[in-house]
Amino acid sequence: GTVVESEDSKFTKDDKVILTGFRVGEAYFGGFSQYAKVDSNFLIKIPKELDAHKAMMLGTAGFTALLCSFAVKAKEELLLGEKVKDVLVTGATGLVGTALTDFLLHSGHVVHVLTTSKNKAFSEKRIDVFQWQPSESLINMKAFEGVEAIVHLAGAPISQRWTEKARQDIIDSRVFSTRLLFKAIQKASSVKHVVCASAIGIYPSDPSKIYKENEPSVAQTFTGEVVQKWESEATALRKLSVSVSILRIGLVMSNKGGALIPLKAPTKWGMGAWFGNGQQWQSWIHISDLVRIIDFVIKNKKDGVFNTTAPNPVSQRTLVRSIAKTIGVPQWMPGIPKFSVRLIMGAMSSVLFDSLRVSSKSISDQGFEFSFQDIDHCLKDLLR
Repeated sequence: GTVVESEDSKFTKDDKVILTGFRVGEAYFGGFSQYAKVDSNFLIKIPKELDAHKAMMLGTAGFTALLCSFAVKAKEELLLGEKVKDVLVTGATGLVGTALTDFLLHSGHVVHVLTTSKNKAFSEKRIDVFQWQPSESLINMKAFEGVEAIVHLAGAPISQRWTEKARQDIIDSRVFSTRLLFKAIQKASSVKHVVCASAIGIYPSDPSKIYKENEPSVAQTFTGEVVQKWESEATALRKLSVSVSILRIGLVMSNKGGALIPLKAPTKWGMGAWFGNGQQWQSWIHISDLVRIIDFVIKNKKDGVFNTTAPNPVSQRTLVRSIAKTIGVPQWMPGIPKFSVRLIMGAMSSVLFDSLRVSSKSISDQGFEFSFQDIDHCLKDLLR
């Protein structure tokens, strides 16, 4: 949209370009942002009355002037919100990392990325890209300049056939990368907080139990081993006097990847089916809520372990039926026998039969509000 400059001398030219050129453009064209960036260091929260509907009524010029006047008033009254943090993200090319970097940029953060490969998409997003090779203990320390928070998502995908080599890669990619971050943070004085991804696979499969973060038992499985070693390395970061948030993430629901895509594909042709009897619990989370939780723990400096799942888990049978209902097709297929799945997928098939009912009460008690609490609402958002 057109940048309309305010005549108020308290609102600098740089402020106006950031505010009107980026945020008002989003508001006017429908993707309204909740925050506007003022100066280079602060965010102000846009009041509800300045919504996308108001933007359409006033036009770009009128809405810009209104927003500028509010920003000036906010500065004068010292109603400035959280200081904008520079955030470093690892694993930024994955499903969660891609969504997270987009969210952080739209929230006004400066985003740095550590990656093992060159990705042209980063340059298009105004992201600062730096190289690292955890397996060789190589890292570009410039990636940490000015960074206050790190979100560590890097790790070889679990969803692959678990050959001996794959198993070792899955463990090493998490352990070595976290150890390398430990060494780097020792030299990077600006880092105050690390958010490390983990998984609910640390809990033993049990259809009758509701898991909370203080659960002492660990699954005697490959996923249990992976997560336990991963969290051990993450916990060690506290020795560096930084806050550490460990997020035990559930089944991520997204229309761009993850578990929903392979479940949706056969279902739309009326071939959707659960595995086994379908009674196993699925603790899921909408990808939007996941990235908001990451942002939430950064902004509020939350230290500790948090189950990162929606408040209402469902059985796998309910999940498959809900997908069919949302798409508008019948679901008539019986469950797929365990032995046939194991023949195709090998040992990795065990994750499809694990029953994990996980409580998200802890993160809710911290003040986080889920946008997607039930599976029907989640699927309607993603599939329609």
